[in-house]
Amino acid sequence: MRDMPLEEVRRKESVLFSGIPWHPVTSHLENGRMGIDALRKGLNDIYVRQVQAEFPGLTQKIRDQLVIKKAKLQALEESTLVDQRSYLKNNVSKYKSKADKCLSDESDEGIRENTDHLTAQLEKCIKTLRDTLTWDGKFGLFYNEIDTCILCGGKFADYLGIYSWINERYKKSPGYKLPGSIPDSLITELFIERISPWEKVIGDFSTKVSRTFQEAILKCCQFEHEKDTLLQHRCQELLIKALEAKMDEFRQECLVRSKYEPSRLLKDETEKRVFENQIRNARMKLLKTALVRTADPSGQTNTEKLAEYLNGDQYVIFQIHDILRALYSMALEDFTDWVAMSFLGMDYIKEVMDVYNNQLFDALSDEEIRAFFKPDPKAEKATRALEDDIKKLEVMQKDLDAIVEKPYNLGSGTKPVDTTANGSSDMPIRTKPGQRIAN
Repeated sequence: MRDMPLEEVRRKESVLFSGIPWHPVTSHLENGRMGIDALRKGLNDIYVRQVQAEFPGLTQKIRDQLVIKKAKLQALEESTLVDQRSYLKNNVSKYKSKADKCLSDESDEGIRENTDHLTAQLEKCIKTLRDTLTWDGKFGLFYNEIDTCILCGGKFADYLGIYSWINERYKKSPGYKLPGSIPDSLITELFIERISPWEKVIGDFSTKVSRTFQEAILKCCQFEHEKDTLLQHRCQELLIKALEAKMDEFRQECLVRSKYEPSRLLKDETEKRVFENQIRNARMKLLKTALVRTADPSGQTNTEKLAEYLNGDQYVIFQIHDILRALYSMALEDFTDWVAMSFLGMDYIKEVMDVYNNQLFDALSDEEIRAFFKPDPKAEKATRALEDDIKKLEVMQKDLDAIVEKPYNLGSGTKPVDTTANGSSDMPIRTKPGQRIAN
């Protein structure tokens, strides 16, 4: 029958089971239970019942394995992350210990060198600030005639520039129409304009202070694994960012403090007395100069010339100059003293040195913490193995669920069983979960 056409085979099968002894009358068997199609359907029914009985238990085992594998993967990731955070915090503790020693009053020579280095550099920054502001205030402005001539190399044109500036602004002021009057609004306007360059000076000063602190902090911030350049780079990057934020606060406070006005400088009685004494002394010098300039050849005072001089614009301009000089010197002293007291004390220095702390790392996400470290080959290998196992188990679970839900479709890709009389289908083929069978 091997070489017979399929139709001839089906015909002979029908003749066989319709005759004796397979006829239903003689065999007492139902007609539907005879033949290849009946055999195929019966075996399929047995197989399906077996599948329905066994697969739920197998599916549950796969689910259990999935839970175990995922728990192991999570535990591996968490343990690695805990170790990484612990390592970083351990380095913070070591940093704080070194920073405290650098700022202590212990007698250790090396420690005192570090302490002297930091405080000396900060004091140098303050001195530079004071000298810069003093120079800006005195060069061509608020200096006596002889000293200014020396500073300008004997060029009185530079010296007289400040008086020309005052004269030009004075003549444009409303008070110019009243001889000898000095408007308060003009004094305020000129003073604020003269200290406006302080903003750039303060910016340069805060940059130097920031650089000084950064050098001191980085010296104290050392790691056990110094060859781990990624870790050092990330930590230094985080530290510098925190320090810049702290120094930005420092710069803003300095800028706010530097916004002086005459009324603010003279609100205290003591400050008023200081200002009045400076103005009184300056006017005594002006008066002596006026007496000399208006004297006759015989040395006697010419009252008419003196009255004209005292009521003239030149004398008013000199008075404005002296007022501005007194206000500037008071502002300079108040500002530099405030900076030194507020930001050079040991409390503030410790506050800045403490910018490298655990809170910096607590604020970082898990992914940001992982970015500090190079991948661990062993941990990566274990992670990949667990992830691969999880993917395989998930595919198996998906296929088994499909088989249990549709038992006649044995796995995704298995041909559905055809039990029609034409016999065009083959026996269902047992497959592994996830396996595809080509049509």
